[in-house]
Amino acid sequence: MCEDFFGMVEVVVDEFLSRERNRRWQNHREDLMGIGMIALRKSSLKFDPARGFQFSTYASNSIRYEMIAHIKKLQRREEIEVSIDSLVDTNDEPRTEDDYEEHEDYDGIIEGLAPSSKQDRIIYYGLIVYGEPKAEVAKAAKVTIRKAGFMKKRIIKEIQLKMGVTI
Repeated sequence: MCEDFFGMVEVVVDEFLSRERNRRWQNHREDLMGIGMIALRKSSLKFDPARGFQFSTYASNSIRYEMIAHIKKLQRREEIEVSIDSLVDTNDEPRTEDDYEEHEDYDGIIEGLAPSSKQDRIIYYGLIVYGEPKAEVAKAAKVTIRKAGFMKKRIIKEIQLKMGVTI
């Protein structure tokens, strides 16, 4: 059933992107096409003809809904990236272990968003602020690479709560 409606996904995506307010998402067209295909598949599994709708109506609404949900997630991520990017240092000099632990310029700007424990600060500055490779930062924090990833996620959630942003 899905194969017959692949063209509909493209039409819905093009229709969505043709609107003035959605034109800024043109570079996400392939992502939206993929999301549309997934939504089409979900629609084919959930469709109930006894409800009186045509499949094309049901599927196109599902595709639109999934695309809008994806765009909203992108917008929320973009807001956070913009606020963090404005704090990032563009200096290309190599970092030392002390750079991961303390950075007074950022502490003054972020007003208490930086974590208080030494390991968390190393993860915060290394992975989030400077974008250093996870292996280097994990070594500096004396944790495994896997634990550094978990710590980064936890720290980001804490920062989002402090900023009042939820994703």
